Amino acid sequence: MSTTAEADIDQRRRNVRCLELLDASYRAYSRGLQRAYLRLADQASAAAPDTYKAVIGGILVGEVPSPETDPRGWFDYVQAQRDGLDLAVELEGRGDREEESRW
Repeated sequence: MSTTAEADIDQRRRNVRCLELLDASYRAYSRGLQRAYLRLADQASAAAPDTYKAVIGGILVGEVPSPETDPRGWFDYVQAQRDGLDLAVELEGRGDREEESRW
């Protein structure tokens, strides 16, 4: 795997982790679990600070579905990021096998 591809996949993993933590945070908030909500939001911010800021900003301006007002859209958004990560990992794995078969 090339270092650029590794870095891309690592970033995608951090992004998905951040989104999953934000999702859990919103679910805790909707159940009135203030401490869990804050703890999970802090963990999401620590997992991928730039992603966290971009997602929160995107929600505020309507570019990212809000889990509070559009739970299905939010679910689809998070799932699309998971699927993108899975595809990137799969494609990169195929690339490694193709390189090995040339030798």
